[in-house]
Amino acid sequence: MKLKIQHVAVMADDAKELSKFYREVLELEPMHTPAATEIDVDTYRWLKAGDSEIHIVQRDDTVAPRLGLSIDPMKAHYAFECESVEQIREITERLTKAGVKWMDWSPHGIPGKHQVFMIDPGGNLVEFQLGGGKA
Repeated sequence: MKLKIQHVAVMADDAKELSKFYREVLELEPMHTPAATEIDVDTYRWLKAGDSEIHIVQRDDTVAPRLGLSIDPMKAHYAFECESVEQIREITERLTKAGVKWMDWSPHGIPGKHQVFMIDPGGNLVEFQLGGGKA
């Protein structure tokens, strides 16, 4: 199984201001930030960092409770890019066998984007997403 880091999400009290810092001070390039189904697009920003991305996510402890989720995908995390839906399915099967908590964020997230989140044994939030804009 071959995985690569696709993005890292960092938390912000003000996503617009932190995005401005990364753009102006570190000269990261702004990217199109697609709207999610149940999340206000003004609360997160995507920036290009070489071949990877930085996603700036505004702190909001109401997301998971409001959507009835056991995992909050709007927390700091890193994301692996997967090559196929089958690879994501294989990963979720492995996670289930290992007793690792995971959830499919796809119904709530960006339409057409396949995303699965887990909490690893160290307590870190990790995302697996289909690469190349595939659904």
